Amino acid sequence: SAGEGRAEEAQAKVGAAKEGATRLALDKKSLGAAARRKKKAAAGLRAALSELDATERASQLALAKATAERRAAAQALAREEEARDTRERELAEASPAGEEEESGGLV
Repeated sequence: SAGEGRAEEAQAKVGAAKEGATRLALDKKSLGAAARRKKKAAAGLRAALSELDATERASQLALAKATAERRAAAQALAREEEARDTRERELAEASPAGEEEESGGLV
């Protein structure tokens, strides 16, 4: 009968609506999980970036320290060479002429 047909049709619509609601709930749950994963990934990326920034700062400090140490070593070497040149010059001035060894060096 027509009444039974409408009842079956209504029941089919209710079933379809329930299935749709279930799919929406699952989609919503999936979207929520995806959002949580995205937030967790973003937090991980922020932490990695922060760590890289700290590493970069540490590298810059190490480079500055190494540069300062190299500069200090170069200055110390220059002072030593200057002192050696001064001693050699003083020795050369203090030595009487003709007291050089056969090798050409000063005594």
